[in-house]
Amino acid sequence: MIQPNCLESDSVASGPQWKVASANKAAPRYDLPGYAELLSDLKSRIARARIAARTAVNREIIFLYWQIGQEILARQKEHGWGAKVIDRLSADLRHAFPEGSGFSSRNLKYMRRLAAAYEQEELVQQVVAQIPWGHHTVLLDRVASPAERRWYTGQIIEHGWSRAVLRHHNNAREARGFSPGRDSASAGRRSRGLPSTAKFNRLRPCRTKPEATRTPPTECGPSRARPRRETSGSSPDA
Repeated sequence: MIQPNCLESDSVASGPQWKVASANKAAPRYDLPGYAELLSDLKSRIARARIAARTAVNREIIFLYWQIGQEILARQKEHGWGAKVIDRLSADLRHAFPEGSGFSSRNLKYMRRLAAAYEQEELVQQVVAQIPWGHHTVLLDRVASPAERRWYTGQIIEHGWSRAVLRHHNNAREARGFSPGRDSASAGRRSRGLPSTAKFNRLRPCRTKPEATRTPPTECGPSRARPRRETSGSSPDA
């Protein structure tokens, strides 16, 4: 916080001297009726408004990227443009918008892939644009099946997966094979803090072999076999 420090010796020409208030200085507390409730309510509103603003901005950006990808695909198909046009387009866009960081050649290629992966504009506006751009790059790099991409998109929206969590689930899917019903149930259990069914499967007790099929243990040194226990009523000479 910047506060003016006007002293009597200061002249009008020199103007007020400014000093920076300590960042560790706690804000004054007011013991006013209803003040704590008002402060808590305003904090919640501000937090919700910020989340809504970020969501709206992200939706517009993703939809813009999809439109750019659509235009690149259409021009390449219509005029036979090669891949080099993306490098030229990237340079021109970055020159026109030097403050922007989303128009690299790599990003433009991702935009083209996004447009090729999702052809329906309604699907993009209602579903695809709800997840961040970084998540889309992970899905485009790792997931080829449209059904799997739709499943992952739904899980990201429902459970709020970060990119690290998305990669973790994708690695697990690659290891065991993709099954939408099973993976959805497992993801739901993890989101509620419950262990996955895969963990229960690993904890199942192993089956023991029947006595007749067990391999007898080997012994080192002289034989130490126990003498057979005699039953009552039998004689040694029998």
